[in-house]
Amino acid sequence: MNAPLLEVSSLWKSFDAVDAVRNVSLSVTGGEIVAVIGPNGAGKTTLFNLMHGELVADAGDVRFDERSILGLPTHAIARRGIGRTFQVPATFASMTVRESVALVRSASEARDAAVVSAMLGIDASSDAILARLRVADLSNAHCGALAYGDAKRVELALALATKPRLLLMDEPTAGMTPRARRELMQLVVDFAHADNVSVLFTEHDMDIVFGFAERLIVLDRGAVIAEGTPEDIRANPDVRAAYLG
Repeated sequence: MNAPLLEVSSLWKSFDAVDAVRNVSLSVTGGEIVAVIGPNGAGKTTLFNLMHGELVADAGDVRFDERSILGLPTHAIARRGIGRTFQVPATFASMTVRESVALVRSASEARDAAVVSAMLGIDASSDAILARLRVADLSNAHCGALAYGDAKRVELALALATKPRLLLMDEPTAGMTPRARRELMQLVVDFAHADNVSVLFTEHDMDIVFGFAERLIVLDRGAVIAEGTPEDIRANPDVRAAYLG
């Protein structure tokens, strides 16, 4: 059996004596699509911030490709092969969409300033990513002027421009229409399957969760209370009591 691509072991994080993440352990294998669900305040975003370096854990470990990444800065974690999107899309407001993707690609490959400058706006591989995510028509638009749904797709393009092996997505479809939610997640799944990218995402829309996740991890009050296939989770009485109702 192959070693997990991502392995979280006994992770803890407290704020003012309140445990936001309590002894959480989980794993994600190569190419797997996994959802982390739970009520508001369950610790989902804190968990993602610990895995991606925005927060430092009080105890435990996070291993990626069998190497600990705990305590590394976010840019170092990104260069190891972990991409990230956020609840509120993060883009470069003053740059065009094409320039933003080219800049992220260059930075992820540690190119010098002269090479980055030469690439901005003229980069075939950046255009290919935008085409795959169906935002090629926005290449010359400034990110700060994008509609919310388009900004979500562009943020996804920025995350995928680093060529990640694992993509962390924190509520990727929040604030979108039902149709736009399904379209975005289908793009994610298609990209993941084509490029063998693992996906770990949080989401409150259960239609999205049960429609696209291959496995679910359920958090409540900072701890894992269940894990399994969508069918397992639907039938789990603890999950129904804590979250699904």
